[in-house]
Amino acid sequence: MRKNNNFKRNLSISILLLIILLICLMQCKSCNNTVEDPEEIVYAIEGQTADGFEEGKYCAKVDYYNPKTGTSNSYKLNVEVSENKVAKIYFGNGGYLDSDHMTPESLDENGKCKIYSDKNYEYKIEITGSACSFTDNVSSEIDSDTPIFTFLQCANTIGMSQKEIDFCLKNSYSADQMLSEKDCNRLLDFIFEIRKEEARYQQEMDEIRGKQNDLENEVNNGYIQRMKSNSIAGNLCQMIIISKKKKNYLLLVSGNQECTMGTAIFDENNYGWQLVKIKEDPRILHYSGHYMKIVSSGGSISSLEGEMSLYRGF
Repeated sequence: MRKNNNFKRNLSISILLLIILLICLMQCKSCNNTVEDPEEIVYAIEGQTADGFEEGKYCAKVDYYNPKTGTSNSYKLNVEVSENKVAKIYFGNGGYLDSDHMTPESLDENGKCKIYSDKNYEYKIEITGSACSFTDNVSSEIDSDTPIFTFLQCANTIGMSQKEIDFCLKNSYSADQMLSEKDCNRLLDFIFEIRKEEARYQQEMDEIRGKQNDLENEVNNGYIQRMKSNSIAGNLCQMIIISKKKKNYLLLVSGNQECTMGTAIFDENNYGWQLVKIKEDPRILHYSGHYMKIVSSGGSISSLEGEMSLYRGF
């Protein structure tokens, strides 16, 4: 009786273990069935593989942007893919953009890339499927001859000032005149040339004003208003009147070297003999030097002329 019970118990345990083993095997098989075979992955775009896009023609959404004028638009166009790179963009009018005018760029896993042409135009490309049967009818480099905006829209796009806009409206354009992108580019080049000329003119005027200011400062800091000279027994007697900062000074000149008119540099606080530098022509940098002495100051030019007669030789 005891042996029979042990047998039944052992048999139950064996059956339980067998059931557990079968369950584990079934679960492992289920897990294995959920692992995808790379060869069985289905991509959303025909022609796309684990290694990228196969060579051929694809339909794409192309977002166009011209940074020079700010023009942008979105088009449906065909593109040529080679070695997973967009190598050519086909335009609806039969033209195209290829590696002669842009650098092919690799597509990412979403079929997207960005390309810049040799004109620095930007193309954002997104592959949407196999080759389009219908595309937008646009010209190479995107309808550069087609009127797309008014003069005022173009002017605002390229950043013209109100002064420049008023000049164009007065001489060449009307506010609602329709312009193509090419027209707008020409207008931008024209405005740049005007700005260059204005900058050159402004620079020249600044230089002229700078020279005028320098000359005014020279004159204000000392300018010979009157000069008289006599010769006594072979000796030259000279006296001059210099205006400096709205004050007049009478000076006696020493020596036989003849003094000239012009601007003068001297120390108005020194009433002893001092070297006075005189520049006859404001266009030259050369100064002549004469020893002089201030003998009177503060009066008008006419009153100082009268004081000259008090000195021998005048």
